[in-house]
Amino acid sequence: MLKAGDRAPEFSLPDHNGRDTSLTSLLNAGALILWFFSGLPNPTSMIAARRIGELHADLRRQGLVVAAVSPRTPDRLQRLRDRHRLPFVLLSDTQRAVARMYERTGILGVWRGTYLISRGRTILGSVANPVGLDKHLDFMREAPELVLGMPLHF
Repeated sequence: MLKAGDRAPEFSLPDHNGRDTSLTSLLNAGALILWFFSGLPNPTSMIAARRIGELHADLRRQGLVVAAVSPRTPDRLQRLRDRHRLPFVLLSDTQRAVARMYERTGILGVWRGTYLISRGRTILGSVANPVGLDKHLDFMREAPELVLGMPLHF
């Protein structure tokens, strides 16, 4: 997994509406929480997505952008977003190219992982735990503090 201080790799992926969305365009709106998940409609993924959705408004108020990357197609991500009322951007990485760049692939597909990326494309922190949802949520709650603790590029 990429670590704090590494430069976040640039990417461009279609979002849930099929529009190309790049790392740079996401960072134009603020520091970014980038969450990788399988996108499968299993209970764990859906609980995680809904709980992140519940945090979204507070994170936006504090200047953070939230985006999730999944190997599902844009139309499947749109259905997922609508069904669970997710307020954040879902990005389609069907070839798993971005998941590989961010070291979130394995034998069974995409591993759950969360990155905090500054506006200057520096990784400020990450959580690699593929199972422990609470660790990802706690990291997201602490993200504004991590951003404010950075002297440059946030």
